[in-house]
Parts: sequence; structure tokens; C-alpha cells
Amino acid sequence: MGEIKADLYTTGEDGVFDLTILKGGADPTSLATAELSVMSAAELEQYAARTGKRYEALPSTAYTIDQPVVAFDGNTGYATRKVTLKTTVIQALLQDNPGKSFALPIVLVSQKDSVNAERNVVLLKPSVLVPILGYDESAKTLDVSAGKTEYELRLSLPFVSPWDFDATMEIDESAIPEGAVLIPTSEYEMSGEGKVTFKKGSRVSEPVKVVLKPSSDLLVGNRNVLPLRLTGTTIPGMKLPEKPFILTAEGYNQIPLTVDMLSTNAQEPSEGPIKDLIDGDPATYFHSAWSVGVSEPHYIEIALKEPIKRMAFKFQNRANANGKAQEIKVLGLTDSWEELETLTGGMPTGPGSIYSSKTIVSTKPFSKIRLVVMKTNGGTAPTFFNMAELYLYGK
Repeated sequence: MGEIKADLYTTGEDGVFDLTILKGGADPTSLATAELSVMSAAELEQYAARTGKRYEALPSTAYTIDQPVVAFDGNTGYATRKVTLKTTVIQALLQDNPGKSFALPIVLVSQKDSVNAERNVVLLKPSVLVPILGYDESAKTLDVSAGKTEYELRLSLPFVSPWDFDATMEIDESAIPEGAVLIPTSEYEMSGEGKVTFKKGSRVSEPVKVVLKPSSDLLVGNRNVLPLRLTGTTIPGMKLPEKPFILTAEGYNQIPLTVDMLSTNAQEPSEGPIKDLIDGDPATYFHSAWSVGVSEPHYIEIALKEPIKRMAFKFQNRANANGKAQEIKVLGLTDSWEELETLTGGMPTGPGSIYSSKTIVSTKPFSKIRLVVMKTNGGTAPTFFNMAELYLYGK
């Protein structure tokens, strides 16, 4: 039979291999006896001269052969025997003799029955491997602008797993990339609480399902990440990846706002021009009319360059105490102006504070947006409000 590769693993267990012995001949009811024997040094030298392959025999401390004598009765045509290779002994042997090729040379012999001389030799050639556990893919970016999003994370081995085992994953906050923010626990669910299951006979783990449930915080242009690091397995001796798996959740694209896209029905003539909403300086601000009367609720209007169906927005308050929006009606221009959402609650009043809206969805694309302030911390519409910066996101 020749050389057979015998892979051992640094997991604290020995390698067990089954050898099958077949009984041949014209009479299937005949009796036969044979024995699995390890070649002597002279026999191994003769084998090397015959085949051109030279091996060093494993010492007797490196293996056992279960029931080496094989007796066939008239009802059996084959038998199996287990050969156990001692991983720890062989690992030390290979490390101490890096240039040598070791093998366990087993020959089938019989004192009274004939043995097929072309199929009576097996050389188990061991190698000790470190099981390297890895991610099926090293990173993944998900678009969460449409709302709830699912991802199935799998781990993989470079070989078919001979074990049932589990691995554990944990959030590694030290691995958050520069410029990214950690997805809060309220925004996702992960099956198995980070436990990953491998089943014997598979190269790939059972999936860990990550469900992202984005609120507005994931829809305002941040790079939101879950850095998941493998921290251990139920089988010792496995090598874990040095780098974590990075799951990135990208929300709506930021829509660049230009001055020509902005307008208002209530510009205060003495301060706060609307262009200051998008100048990137929170020290400047937009202020709606207080020195002149405007009979309808004050609003900011945005003319989009391309229609969208989903949006979120964020604003930063002016660094003072009054005129802070507390209720905003969001209108979208489709065939006509339609109310998309009325936002109440959660709008901060502190100087320089920031508000991020929820996702706002329309069944039809809209080309213009109005943010109509219905209430502030100082009164109800029509009344003035102010904002330092405004950001829009959408698809």
C-alpha cells in the first residue's frame, strides 16, 4: 500500500488510524492467520533500496498496535486494527530531528498463509499540525440603511474537523479602528452569546447569527463596528487568529448640503443666515425670525439634487439656552407635500447638544424636505428656533 500521511494535532490527544486487512483466495471459507509487524532496521533498509525512499523508524515508545495478530474464520473476509501514534512523543522527535523523515513501517506477515507481496507494507508518515482556526472571511460591511439586517459569521479550519468542539468570541474594544464607533449592545443581537460550534466532519462552523437592529445612531454616517475576537476553544492547542473579525455597519450616505439647496420661510434679518447651518463651525448658527412676524410655523427647506425614499438627519444646537426644537414635522415633496413623520421627544436643549433623528421612510421618492419646527423649549409654532449645524443622510 505504501506511504500513508498521518496527521496529528497539537490538541493533547493521540492519533488513531484504522488499517484494514483483506482475506483473498479462491475459497472464501478458508481459515487464515497473519500478523501486523513493524519492520526491523534491516527490513527498512531493504525497503529503501527497493523503493528509493529512506525513512527513520519510529521508536516503540511512539506507537501501539491493537491486537496485531489477525485470525480469519470462514465467515469473515476482512478485519481492522487500530494503530495509535503518540502525538507528544512524535512531536518532540520531529522537533529534535528536523532533517529526518520518520515513519512507522508496518508489514503484514504470516507463517503459514501466503501474503500479497505488493500490498503487505504500510508506512504511516506522521506530521504534527497546529490546528489554525480562522474566520470564513476576515471582515464584512453591511448596509443597514434599510433597517434590520442579518449576517451569519462562520469560522473555518484548514481541514475537516475530527472533533466536536466550541469556540468563544468576545467584543474587543481595543480593536475599534480609528474613526469608527462601537455598535452599542441595544443595536444588535448575537446568537449563542458568542459561542461558535464546530461539528465533527466539517471544515466550517455552524453559523453565529448577528442581527443588527439599527436606530438613528447607525444611520447618520458613522462607521459603526463590532470587533469580534476569538478568545478560546474547548480543545486546547489551537492557534487563534491574531486579528479580530470586524463587522462594519454603514448607514445612510451623507448628502452634502450646499447653500443653494437651503431655504427658509422665516429668516431672521438681523442674525443667523441660513448658510451658517452648513459651514462646519458650531460657533455660527441659523436663526429663524424673531424681529419680524411670520404667521406660519418656521421651517428649513432642502431641495435635493436626487430624489430619495429614506432619510435621517442630525443637528447641533446653538451654544445658548433658547430656541431649541422640541417637535419637528418632516414633510417630503412627492407629487405634493406629504407629512412623512412628526418627531417628538429626545431632542436636547443644552448648548451645543446634538440630536440624531430616527429613520424616516416614504413609499414614494421625494425631491424636497421641510423640517417644520412645531415646538421649542420656549413655545409653540409659530415661534423662532436656532441651530448651529445641520447634516442630512439618505438613500
